[in-house]
Amino acid sequence: MSKVISRSTISFFIFFLQCIFLTSAFAWKVPIEISTTGGDNTRLYNKLIVGIEQGATDDFDNLWDTPALISLSDPANDSENPVLLRAYIRGRDGAADAAKYLWKDIRGTSTNGDSSWEITVDSVPAGKKVDLSWNVLPGQLKPGEVLLLKDVHRAGAGQEMALADITRDSGYSYISAGKDPRLFQLVLSKESSVNSGSGSGSGLGCGTIMTQGSRPTTSGGAVAGLLSLFSPLVVFRLYRLKRSGLW
Repeated sequence: MSKVISRSTISFFIFFLQCIFLTSAFAWKVPIEISTTGGDNTRLYNKLIVGIEQGATDDFDNLWDTPALISLSDPANDSENPVLLRAYIRGRDGAADAAKYLWKDIRGTSTNGDSSWEITVDSVPAGKKVDLSWNVLPGQLKPGEVLLLKDVHRAGAGQEMALADITRDSGYSYISAGKDPRLFQLVLSKESSVNSGSGSGSGLGCGTIMTQGSRPTTSGGAVAGLLSLFSPLVVFRLYRLKRSGLW
């Protein structure tokens, strides 16, 4: 009887570990913080989340997606209470009003080609610095995949475009021109040979990519590695304890 119970316990433990590793391999979320400063140097920010999840779709999902609560500009009060930052993910064309602007947009796993998120940043006064920052865990994407942030505003006559590799770089900054909204594309691509670059120049409206440099490795990948390394030892110890009657 003890052997049956031991095998059942071990089987359950192995199944539990497999669930953890399989879920992390096919699902991920990346938070992106967009920030600037107000007139009194108060830090203003919006947080967006993009990701991939089994069971989600590329349309609006009540379970996975979150509508953005956008503050609309009021011309009568703009001088006293101006809107200084609005950042959101654009929903699908033809989507319902609640799904036109999103703070969280999780896509499905069944898309064969590239997945793309459209991000808009507006209402930032001219001359203000805007920072985009994120944090991607090591090994969070599948091998061969890259997540690129494209600054659509930087696309010029020569088709040059500022690219930031979110899996390698740590942030992106630009100076607001104070006119039209700033548009970005976040593209999940399987083309791992694409290189990021800030482009030429450093004047008004140009973007600057911040590299990770010597930033320490986050703990998520290390924890997963330790679990994978020591899980056989844990299973063996559980089996020995069960055989000896101590557990």
